[in-house]
Amino acid sequence: MAETSSQDARYWKERFEAQQQMLEITIANMQKATLQLSESKAALEKTNHQLQGSISYATRLQQSILPAKTKLDQIFDDYFIFLKPKDQLSGDSYWVHKHNHLKYIAAIDCTGHGIPGAMLTMLVSTALDQLVTGKVITSPSEIIEALDQKIHYLLNNDEQNELRGKNGLDISLCILDESTNTLIFSGTHQQILLLDGTHQRAIKGARYYVGENSSRKTSLKDHQLQYSKGEKLYLFSDGFPDQFSVHGQKYTAKRLKRLIATFWDIPLKGQKKALEMELSNFRGSSQQIDDILVIGVQL
Repeated sequence: MAETSSQDARYWKERFEAQQQMLEITIANMQKATLQLSESKAALEKTNHQLQGSISYATRLQQSILPAKTKLDQIFDDYFIFLKPKDQLSGDSYWVHKHNHLKYIAAIDCTGHGIPGAMLTMLVSTALDQLVTGKVITSPSEIIEALDQKIHYLLNNDEQNELRGKNGLDISLCILDESTNTLIFSGTHQQILLLDGTHQRAIKGARYYVGENSSRKTSLKDHQLQYSKGEKLYLFSDGFPDQFSVHGQKYTAKRLKRLIATFWDIPLKGQKKALEMELSNFRGSSQQIDDILVIGVQL
């Protein structure tokens, strides 16, 4: 009987020691895994910090390319720019220029969002500056065609270029001749809107994609219109019309034009606030799906 008790004691002692050893091995493995996770988390946080730093720098760079408020104030007496990127960086941008009595303004919608779209907006702004600086060009279609060639070359001359063959842009470009109160417009897919309180004129661009790598089936066209002092000009990308509500309803360009017609006579800064409120009320908790750009200018 004593021998049996001794055997039982040894059995339970050996079992306890085995369990204790397993527990120690398990704790050691858990500590090792925790350390690896901590190191991975630290590495991930470091990478994320570096990425955020790069994005912040790219954002400042893109902002520096956009026309400064001082430049806009020198060219236009009254205006608003409603630019709301989907991400921190935007594929939508705007461009302005003035030469003597000619004023140039463009709304640009580049392929994609974020970094790829932002990179393309900077290329486009630089290219437009090069095309018009020191020149008197009164044909927006001529400028867009030259921009098309330049962007296509920049995106496709290097086979290693990640943007090759799959990126481009839509654009609305207006030239305002103050000496004759003439507006000349050309664009690709986008449209512009002119309002004088009585009439609303919407002019659509051509089915033409700047920078695409394919044969052309559509040519660009200049649209020439007379305007009266005090009329309002609106340019916009497809970002606002393409937003969806929480119920899956699309906003549409038709609805945007109706909205603008309801507040065209209030100061343009107030119109921007009205657009922001309308967008917020319409979208609710739904995600923004595209960069948004709406520009209003008093002629």
